Amino acid sequence: MPLWTLNPADMVKRMTFLDGLLDLQTRITGRDIEREVEIKTTPYVPLRRGWLERSYRSVTKSSHPLHVEFTYSAKSKKGYDYAAIQHEKPFNHPRRGTDHYLTKGLTDARPVEIWAKNLLRVL
Repeated sequence: MPLWTLNPADMVKRMTFLDGLLDLQTRITGRDIEREVEIKTTPYVPLRRGWLERSYRSVTKSSHPLHVEFTYSAKSKKGYDYAAIQHEKPFNHPRRGTDHYLTKGLTDARPVEIWAKNLLRVL
């Protein structure tokens, strides 16, 4: 009698379970990254009245749960979106904030490390 037998049906069940677990963990990771990016970008966002700070949005694309787009978008009284201008130009922000606030926040958030940490929980 063999010590161990490979049963293809059991392997398929286990692979399906692992695939589902990885998919769930990837979706959780995407949400973790979204929250962490918001937390890490906020100190860099220029602050006057708080409209730009409150305009943070993250959108997870349906193609993959880790395909996330991050944006700030705030309209001026004249109707244009000033978030990109504030992001690219080095204005003097007396209260708080700096240019390239989203870039700096993404660097601080370290999304790859969040993904790796969550992946290790599964494995």
